[in-house]
Amino acid sequence: MSDELVQVGLSGSGDAKVYHTESDCSALKNIDNPQDISLESLTNEWRECGYCSGDHDPTKSGPAKGVNPSKTKNGLLETDPEELGLSPLGERPDGGTA
Repeated sequence: MSDELVQVGLSGSGDAKVYHTESDCSALKNIDNPQDISLESLTNEWRECGYCSGDHDPTKSGPAKGVNPSKTKNGLLETDPEELGLSPLGERPDGGTA
Protein backbone atom coordinates (compact mmCIF):
# COMPACT_ATOMS: atom_id res chain seq x y z
CA MET A 1 0.00 0.00 0.00
CA SER A 2 1.45 3.35 -1.10
CA ASP A 3 0.69 6.75 0.33
CA GLU A 4 2.29 8.71 -2.53
CA LEU A 5 1.15 12.32 -2.61
CA VAL A 6 0.24 13.92 -5.93
CA GLN A 7 -0.94 17.41 -6.77
CA VAL A 8 -4.39 18.22 -8.10
CA GLY A 9 -6.34 21.41 -8.74
CA LEU A 10 -8.50 23.18 -11.27
CA SER A 11 -6.85 24.28 -14.49
CA GLY A 12 -8.13 27.05 -16.73
CA SER A 13 -10.54 24.66 -18.43
CA GLY A 14 -11.57 23.09 -15.11
CA ASP A 15 -12.87 19.90 -16.72
CA ALA A 16 -9.86 17.56 -16.86
CA LYS A 17 -9.19 15.24 -13.94
CA VAL A 18 -5.40 15.19 -14.07
CA TYR A 19 -2.95 14.62 -11.24
CA HIS A 20 0.70 15.62 -11.14
CA THR A 21 3.50 13.45 -9.77
CA GLU A 22 6.34 15.91 -10.42
CA SER A 23 6.46 19.03 -8.23
CA ASP A 24 8.33 20.96 -10.96
CA CYS A 25 5.83 20.06 -13.71
CA SER A 26 5.39 22.98 -16.12
CA ALA A 27 1.64 22.32 -16.31
CA LEU A 28 1.27 23.11 -12.59
CA LYS A 29 1.59 26.82 -13.39
CA ASN A 30 -1.88 26.59 -14.97
CA ILE A 31 -3.46 25.26 -11.79
CA ASP A 32 -5.10 27.50 -9.24
CA ASN A 33 -4.22 26.54 -5.67
CA PRO A 34 -2.78 23.03 -6.22
CA GLN A 35 -3.42 20.62 -3.34
CA ASP A 36 -1.47 17.57 -2.19
CA ILE A 37 -3.62 14.46 -2.04
CA SER A 38 -3.01 10.75 -1.68
CA LEU A 39 -2.83 8.98 -5.04
CA GLU A 40 -4.82 6.08 -3.58
CA SER A 41 -7.74 8.39 -2.80
CA LEU A 42 -8.29 9.27 -6.47
CA THR A 43 -10.87 7.40 -8.52
CA ASN A 44 -10.11 5.70 -11.86
CA GLU A 45 -11.41 8.72 -13.78
CA TRP A 46 -8.22 10.62 -12.86
CA ARG A 47 -5.17 10.30 -15.13
CA GLU A 48 -1.53 11.22 -14.72
CA CYS A 49 -0.37 14.40 -16.43
CA GLY A 50 1.34 13.73 -19.77
CA TYR A 51 4.31 15.92 -18.80
CA CYS A 52 4.81 14.09 -15.50
CA SER A 53 4.52 10.65 -17.11
CA GLY A 54 6.80 11.57 -20.02
CA ASP A 55 4.04 10.80 -22.55
CA HIS A 56 3.46 14.38 -23.73
CA ASP A 57 4.13 14.81 -27.45
CA PRO A 58 3.96 18.47 -28.50
CA THR A 59 3.76 17.47 -32.17
CA LYS A 60 0.36 15.85 -31.55
CA SER A 61 -1.32 18.60 -29.58
CA GLY A 62 -2.27 22.21 -29.92
CA PRO A 63 -2.20 24.76 -27.13
CA ALA A 64 -2.73 23.41 -23.64
CA LYS A 65 -6.32 23.44 -22.43
CA GLY A 66 -7.11 26.79 -20.89
CA VAL A 67 -4.37 28.58 -22.84
CA ASN A 68 -5.56 31.24 -25.25
CA PRO A 69 -2.85 31.93 -27.88
CA SER A 70 -4.42 35.28 -28.79
CA LYS A 71 -4.35 36.38 -25.18
CA THR A 72 -0.71 35.29 -24.90
CA LYS A 73 0.19 37.17 -28.09
CA ASN A 74 -1.61 40.31 -26.96
CA GLY A 75 0.08 40.11 -23.57
CA LEU A 76 3.49 39.93 -25.22
CA LEU A 77 2.66 42.84 -27.52
CA GLU A 78 1.67 44.93 -24.49
CA THR A 79 4.82 44.02 -22.54
CA ASP A 80 7.67 46.49 -22.30
CA PRO A 81 10.55 45.04 -24.37
CA GLU A 82 12.95 45.64 -21.47
CA GLU A 83 10.88 43.24 -19.33
CA LEU A 84 11.76 40.56 -21.90
CA GLY A 85 15.46 41.46 -21.84
CA LEU A 86 15.23 43.52 -25.04
CA SER A 87 15.83 47.18 -25.72
CA PRO A 88 13.02 49.13 -27.42
CA LEU A 89 14.91 48.66 -30.73
CA GLY A 90 14.99 44.86 -30.42
CA GLU A 91 18.61 44.81 -29.28
CA ARG A 92 19.77 42.97 -26.21
CA PRO A 93 21.06 45.10 -23.32
CA ASP A 94 24.45 43.32 -23.74
CA GLY A 95 24.78 44.72 -27.28
CA GLY A 96 23.70 41.57 -29.13
CA THR A 97 20.69 41.37 -31.41
CA ALA A 98 17.45 39.54 -30.87
